[in-house]
Amino acid sequence: MPESDVRAAILEFLAQRLSRLGLTGPETEHADLIGTGILDSLEILALIEDVEARTGRRFSWDLLEAELGLSVPALADAFV
Repeated sequence: MPESDVRAAILEFLAQRLSRLGLTGPETEHADLIGTGILDSLEILALIEDVEARTGRRFSWDLLEAELGLSVPALADAFV
């Protein structure tokens, strides 16, 4: 499954939460999901589980590069 499908699955998981917070637009894709309070640590785990189930790709903590924050692209790059 292409990385764009993984990103789409992540954004679909986030859509309702972002809407409730009044956040929209492409800038949210690069936001630090934890640092901005969009998700907490348990919600990150739920997101990972959801994306794995939808895409059939596994999440690798070893591939996660989140020095600048835990963003959608950082998460998407960690699915193999």
